[in-house]
Order: sequence, then C-alpha cells, then structure tokens
Amino acid sequence: MYIIGASPELLVRVEDGEVTIHPIAGTRRRGLDPHSDQQLADELQHDPKERAEHVMLVDLGRNDVGRVSAP
Repeated sequence: MYIIGASPELLVRVEDGEVTIHPIAGTRRRGLDPHSDQQLADELQHDPKERAEHVMLVDLGRNDVGRVSAP
C-alpha cells in the first residue's frame, strides 16, 4: 500500500478489489444550534449550483474509476 495524500476525509478507498469514492463538494458553516444546522443543510441540498457541482464531481469520479477498473 502507498500513501499518496493525507486528509481527514475519505475520497477514494480500494478494499478487497472494490473501489469506493466519496466526492467532497459543498460546504457550509455550522449553525449555532441544531435548528440552524438543519436550515443550512436544507439550503445546501436545494442550491442548484451546489447540486450541479456535486453531479459533476460524481461523474468525474465515475469516469476515473471506469478508466482503471474492470466491470
């Protein structure tokens, strides 16, 4: 195994021949309480720009995995 980067977020994992990707997109600050946290999460989920960015990152990840793996 080789380490090619270090981050607290899981971006790509290969385990037992299976690739798992977790695209990282869209961030918001934390709210002051659980209610404002939920409001910020709802805004993030319904923001067309954030959703488009996430779809693009998922598509890029799927393309990258498809180039180096067998079906």
